[in-house]
Amino acid sequence: MAPPETSIDYHEWRPCAALNGVILAYWRVAGDGTSVPSPAILPDAFVEIVINLGGAVTLEGPAITGSQPARAVVGLLDTAIDMRYPPEVSTFGSALISCSIGAGAAVAPRPTFRWDE
Repeated sequence: MAPPETSIDYHEWRPCAALNGVILAYWRVAGDGTSVPSPAILPDAFVEIVINLGGAVTLEGPAITGSQPARAVVGLLDTAIDMRYPPEVSTFGSALISCSIGAGAAVAPRPTFRWDE
């Protein structure tokens, strides 16, 4: 039996040359969130600017529980956050270049900054 077809799309692309030292990549996910299993946001040492243009994404983890703000700066997690997509997914993000950290240095997790507060 073939797996069910999904109708969600993820694309990632590099910035223009002028932003190479600031932005690692842009990304966009869009489509029907009910057609895919719930993903998790994994710690990756990147700070990202996230703009949600679709339905509210639900987050559940130690750093945040509830709806993801429509606009947020997120990152430097120390544990994964479970995520549930809404039926209408349309999210755009920019992963910023992280600063270099020396071997053995500890990085404290940063809370999500909400632009709409």
